[in-house]
Amino acid sequence: MGATLILVNGHSATGKTVLARWLGEQLGVAVTSKDFTKERLYDERLPVDREESRAYGQRAYELAYAEAERVLRSGVSVILEAPMQREYSQGQVEAIVEATGAGVVQVLLVADRATLEARYLERQQSEERHAGHDVGFTREWLAEAFVAPFPGLEIERTIEVDTSDFGAVDREAILARLLEWLGGETGAGSGGAV
Repeated sequence: MGATLILVNGHSATGKTVLARWLGEQLGVAVTSKDFTKERLYDERLPVDREESRAYGQRAYELAYAEAERVLRSGVSVILEAPMQREYSQGQVEAIVEATGAGVVQVLLVADRATLEARYLERQQSEERHAGHDVGFTREWLAEAFVAPFPGLEIERTIEVDTSDFGAVDREAILARLLEWLGGETGAGSGGAV
């Protein structure tokens, strides 16, 4: 397989950023992130309300997709880390893959609702979290945010990883599966849980 779009996907607070950075280091692949892009927009001007924050989020997705496509067009693999729901992102990802001729794999992170809510609250209260993420945040929003399972993308080569206990995640097994797929081996199967 040539250049590959490696998607690290899932609900907020599943550990996408931590895993994407680790995979990037292990694979020697650049990581582009919707949140990192959004925080650069926040640095220019903080949004005034939830609606404006959502507009920033949409712009951040557009920029992250464009960056991933730019890297893939140069023949280099890239990791794209973001919560990419099927309804909103499937078409965009398919268009990037078609335009670049790249392969695509997905690492889909899941966790139980209580864990996600607790992590999200902890993250919101962290001084390391960009202030822009607080705009429009309410406990009512949080109560609804993780009710339904995350509708990940329909990607044939998908690894589903339960991160409810992030310390128990077998990163090496995820890396091995990705290396198998990136090496073009045909015995990789069509995904599965790790």
